[in-house]
Amino acid sequence: MLVRSNHSYLSFYGYDCSGKRLLLFNIWYHIAFVYNLTGGLRQSIFINDQLDNSVIPSVGLNPMMNIPLTIGNIQNLVNSEAYHGYIDQLSYSSRPKSSNEILDDATLVFYFAFNNNSFLDSGPNRIIGTSYNVILINDALQFYQSFSYFQIETFILPNIDNASSSIALWINPSSTNSTSIVHVSNNFSCWNMISLNDQGHIILEYPQNQTIMGPSVISNSWTHITQTYSINNGIKLYINGTLFNQTYSSSSFSIDPSYTITVGNCSQNCYVCDVNGTSYDGFIDEFRVYTRELNASNVQKLTIQSK
Repeated sequence: MLVRSNHSYLSFYGYDCSGKRLLLFNIWYHIAFVYNLTGGLRQSIFINDQLDNSVIPSVGLNPMMNIPLTIGNIQNLVNSEAYHGYIDQLSYSSRPKSSNEILDDATLVFYFAFNNNSFLDSGPNRIIGTSYNVILINDALQFYQSFSYFQIETFILPNIDNASSSIALWINPSSTNSTSIVHVSNNFSCWNMISLNDQGHIILEYPQNQTIMGPSVISNSWTHITQTYSINNGIKLYINGTLFNQTYSSSSFSIDPSYTITVGNCSQNCYVCDVNGTSYDGFIDEFRVYTRELNASNVQKLTIQSK
């Protein structure tokens, strides 16, 4: 597995597959090399969850076991150049992954299921969240004090060459007062991405004062919220798997590692917190963030698979 002439390259003893997409400098790419020996002999390369090339070798190969893995260079090969750049989240699977698995590997930033009393990310990046004054009850996160929060920071960004994103979670509020549900901040700005207003309506907000109003929620009842964003389709709000509202946007936005995501409260020293909302009171579960726009079918599956 290598980069040759600015293209990804998969080689097994002379049976090669060269990627078609030109790789540029100083840009992160998620690359998956797949060798399928049993499910129809095939070598494939995926870049940022998209199939880039696939070939059928003339002979099936059984890769030898117990061979040392060298990263960044080819040992004992004349005229080979070492890799210059960054590598992260390198993993090996002893079976060929499906395209859906590769899609999640490339675009699922984190997924907190809060199962088994764990704050560990169940997604591919295994991020650990930080909690304060919250407890885990029945595999869900309960916020119950005046200053409770769950926070994710310095997270890994698996796909940064597009501005699409999606956020999905279940909420079960004990009260429907004005409150922050998902708050985003960095050193320069902060805002409530998902919140409730003083009438208990769901509010989505993006920079440049772009907002969407959703329905009012019912206290002590589970509601699934999904918001998606892309340059082409703008902001969409899904409630319990059904599209509720949409607005188109002329500006771009992307989630990047400089942001801190705070659930159930605002970040400290944010002016938005002083004028809009109190701490969230209730339960939150199945919190996901993607660097892609989920479609209607994806959203419906999330509501069926969880809760």
